[in-house]
Amino acid sequence: MKNLYLLPLTAIAACLVANQAMAVEASGHGYAKAKLVSAVEVQSDSTTDSLNFGTMSIGANGVVVNHAGQRSGGEGYLIDDGNTPQAARIKLTHQPDVAGQVVTVAEIPNTTITDGSATIPVTSLTPSSTTTTLTTAEHDDFTVGGTLGNTADKPGGEYTGSFDVTVSY
Repeated sequence: MKNLYLLPLTAIAACLVANQAMAVEASGHGYAKAKLVSAVEVQSDSTTDSLNFGTMSIGANGVVVNHAGQRSGGEGYLIDDGNTPQAARIKLTHQPDVAGQVVTVAEIPNTTITDGSATIPVTSLTPSSTTTTLTTAEHDDFTVGGTLGNTADKPGGEYTGSFDVTVSY
């Protein structure tokens, strides 16, 4: 009887060895790729491209220059002396290889403009568009408007400053 148990166990072991011998290997290739494009530079000229609220008398509050360069608010304090209000012009300088890339403008943080130790807040900095598609030109641009804070109790002078603009693509 002992031999009868050994025969089925031997058959099972033979099948297991046969299955292992039947394993087949195959190999192939996976692929990887990347597209490198030139960097986009964010530029603005402080002489010609600044957000300019124009000229006003001390006490103006809530003067707005929208992204189209139109000034409003500050009634009774605005002075038309040839210092033309304008929205800031932000240039996205790039190579043609980035044409077609969609650029997103991040929220622009508030800032201040100063003259000596005196400061005036500039808030609600708003781009003309939060997204733009880059063209084959060497630069694309958008504008930024904002709101000038209260000028009461500020000394007269030329107030200047800057604000940060971040784009992603």
